[in-house]
Amino acid sequence: MESWALIPIGVYLLVKIVESLVHHRLLKRVPLRIHVNGTRGKSQITELITYGLQAAGIKAMGKVTGSVPTLLHTDGRRTEIKRIAPGSIREQQWVISQAAQEGAQVLVLECMAIKPELQRASERSMVRSQIGIITNVRPDHTDLLGESGEAIARALTCTIPSHGTLFTAEETHRAILAQETEKRGTRLVPVSLDNQLDRTMEGRMPEWIHAENLSLALAVCEHIGAQRDAALDGMLSMTGVPGSFRIIRLAVNGRSIYFANAFSGNDPISTGIMLEKTLSALGEERSLVGLFNHRKDRFYRAQTFVKFARKAQFDRLFLIGDNLCHSHRLFPGSTDLSAVDRVAPLWERIECEIEDGSIVFGFGNIAGIALELNEYLQRIGEEA
Repeated sequence: MESWALIPIGVYLLVKIVESLVHHRLLKRVPLRIHVNGTRGKSQITELITYGLQAAGIKAMGKVTGSVPTLLHTDGRRTEIKRIAPGSIREQQWVISQAAQEGAQVLVLECMAIKPELQRASERSMVRSQIGIITNVRPDHTDLLGESGEAIARALTCTIPSHGTLFTAEETHRAILAQETEKRGTRLVPVSLDNQLDRTMEGRMPEWIHAENLSLALAVCEHIGAQRDAALDGMLSMTGVPGSFRIIRLAVNGRSIYFANAFSGNDPISTGIMLEKTLSALGEERSLVGLFNHRKDRFYRAQTFVKFARKAQFDRLFLIGDNLCHSHRLFPGSTDLSAVDRVAPLWERIECEIEDGSIVFGFGNIAGIALELNEYLQRIGEEA
């Protein structure tokens, strides 16, 4: 090979070396980094920790991926991250640079990778966290993480920090997490509700905050050195991430209809917990109407919800979203409303076909028309 042909390769390697050195310097300017991973609850825990630390006087920044990628600034502001291309884990490097500019003492990052190799690259090359969190291990993204709980647990361990601390509320697959933390020289801290919360919390905790998430967030804040009561006050004053679990009451021509937003559940276990909370709050005697939102790139998820829908015994089941040709066959007896692509007429169609006092339980996927519907109903309804 001619020597001149090696010039582009040399330039590329030089750029990569400089980029790595700059990033390493930025990491030093953000003393403590927390990488949040797990099947469910990542966005909420990221927000809880960020606002809990801020309320305790610690300069913290957070970044959630969730349904709307958002930067949580050290001064309490929230700004949506506008992407001009599909999300990439390189976004984490940009967030770290923003945290350095704002002088953040702590940066809480939600893991934005699904594939194990990208999770590993995000942790080892970009975040290099000192504290890791694995919220739980539940069946989701089985096409990429594996069918079994054991396979999913091992995939999630890719973000465990080296010689750091890992917090988790996972119980079933904790042994796998323990094995991986030991390999990395990291301390495993199991967190349970009984150790963190007491009955006095029942009246203070908003319904959209999950007790497991609050327990984990409190444990992490206390570990960092935040004063517990101050951190807890900051967490409980949160308004909630877009798309988080909510029960909304809507007045419809002299009738009351209740909408439970569980679209962000994504897996049957988490969604089942939200259904239990809904029925506990509103009563099991009401007519239960299912509203399943489908994504064309999440057909495997539709398959995982077949058994859930059958067990829930919905009085009616409506399907919304895109590319429903296969999903409709998965849910026999359902009503396909995917052709209605605007939220106002969609809700009018649903409400005219259900009885007074009904619960409309939204589940499946939060993206697309489900997020728009949730925002619309929050505007015209009220907290139940």
